[in-house]
Amino acid sequence: MKFVKRISEDVTKTMTAKENMGLIHVACIGYFYMLAVSSLSSLLFIAFPAIYRDEESYFFHMICAMFIFINMIGNQILGASYKSFYTNGLLLPNPPKSWILCLSCQQHCPPRSHHCPVCRVCVLKRDHHCYFFKTCVGIRNLRYFLPYSFYVGFGSIYTIVQMLSYLNYSYYPVEASFTSLFYYTYPGALYSYFWSKENLFNLNKFICLTVTYGCGMTGFASSFYFLSELFLLIRGQTIYEFGKDIRRYNLGWWKNVRVVLWPWSILYFLVPLPLPTREINAPWGIPKFVKGV
Repeated sequence: MKFVKRISEDVTKTMTAKENMGLIHVACIGYFYMLAVSSLSSLLFIAFPAIYRDEESYFFHMICAMFIFINMIGNQILGASYKSFYTNGLLLPNPPKSWILCLSCQQHCPPRSHHCPVCRVCVLKRDHHCYFFKTCVGIRNLRYFLPYSFYVGFGSIYTIVQMLSYLNYSYYPVEASFTSLFYYTYPGALYSYFWSKENLFNLNKFICLTVTYGCGMTGFASSFYFLSELFLLIRGQTIYEFGKDIRRYNLGWWKNVRVVLWPWSILYFLVPLPLPTREINAPWGIPKFVKGV
């Protein structure tokens, strides 16, 4: 009875962990889409009409905002769609020395593969688990994560600049003073709404201030991820390999970039392209050794 009870408790814990991970994924993806849509809406319908009175300037910035939005959403969808799972389930009698035996999946995996405790599967060239993709960043979707993190960071900075320009014009001057800093906090905004004689604050300004705060936090995190992943890409490493100081996969910075982003490296940062990466043909992708088994 104790054995059965223990199994039941383990199953319950596993189900609870899966539910918690599911909620985290939903929260992260929901936050991303809510911030992206609210930022675009605030720019097009609140900030731009007040800042840019002539049609040419408004049209130019509208195209810029739409371009950033499409690249963010497109790369997020593609990054979540292209999974790097390795589920062959092969226990090889004489595996190559570079191969790894995963005890959780009970299979031999190519080099650079690692088991993800969240996805509960082995991932080819696993870098990290991305809660905004609801999957691991690995060999098939790293090149979507790079432009995704770039445009989230760049789009956040762009949105903050436009929001502050609008608030500087219609709410309170943006300057290095205690009064300005106070008015750009929520207590200062409430004071301006309820007690200030000028009655400067309203719903539009509250939305823009909230979007500014959201973009500030998101932009910092995304910029950090993009720069760190770019650094690892140039070195030919994953996060795990960087921590362990493993450098045997370094082909030189140019070849490291080419193997991930070739042949449409520039276009990947201009438009979301649903094209498979050529890195899957590398020894740590799907090796010919497995195809012949």
